[in-house]
Amino acid sequence: MTVTENSFCSLFFALRPRFSCYRSLSFFLFRGIFVKDSGPLFRMKTPVVQGQIPPYCQRAGRKCMKTTVNAGTLKHHFTYNWWKYALVLLAGTFLVNLIFTVTTPQIPEDKRVDLYVIGYANQEKLNAWLEDIRQKEMPDMETITSAVSYPDQTYGAMILTTYIAAQEGDLYLLSRDDFLSYAAAGAFAPLEEDQELMAIFNEAGLDLRRGWRTLSESGETHLFGIPLDMLPGLSTLCYVENGFLAVTMYNGNMENVMKLCRIICSEMITAPEATETETEAPVAAP
Repeated sequence: MTVTENSFCSLFFALRPRFSCYRSLSFFLFRGIFVKDSGPLFRMKTPVVQGQIPPYCQRAGRKCMKTTVNAGTLKHHFTYNWWKYALVLLAGTFLVNLIFTVTTPQIPEDKRVDLYVIGYANQEKLNAWLEDIRQKEMPDMETITSAVSYPDQTYGAMILTTYIAAQEGDLYLLSRDDFLSYAAAGAFAPLEEDQELMAIFNEAGLDLRRGWRTLSESGETHLFGIPLDMLPGLSTLCYVENGFLAVTMYNGNMENVMKLCRIICSEMITAPEATETETEAPVAAP
């Protein structure tokens, strides 16, 4: 309390009645008037002029006036509180994505085959062709689809590395440089032990020596890829410059993946025949 408040309180208590009940009442009454931390029940009602902050609010360091909502106050609010809304939006997006990821039915690994094209492709036609294969020759598969990643000098190598590291994709159509790099690292499965696949190329009199590579660690040499120039039929669906068809080592559905590989090779080993009504133009790089 200030000096003035102390003097006034001393005078009051000197003149107060000598009864205990009045002493208690007078103490709390004047404490409510002069002491800043007192509760609102003991404050004296002070007339408040419209547009001004009441004196007891000024003493307590509080503002009792209501804030008017307008363009200025909203701008001020969002200037200092925008991060709260951004945080709520980010948390909500993460939560919704988590819910969909958990609740979306997942296709078992042994019921799907994925073909990844690191190049250019008419993906609509490619998926339609793969779906036709699934329905006619591999009905036990729930899905056979393709994923296309266009080559990019800046991010292309990074995207492919991410795919391989995450063990995505069962078959790959990729460029020669990428094929040589990942074949030597052991990312692709040997193909020479599949007699049915070898018979397709032996009957056509095609030499697959360009697909043989040596593993960096063991020094073993295997057939890790099929040169795409021996599968001219694929030119109507996709284009990979100087590319190879390879099967990943890590896929968990090797039997069906190799079956699709044999089907692709048997159907695409010959160039498509152009008809009088329709001519298939090869897919080329833009």
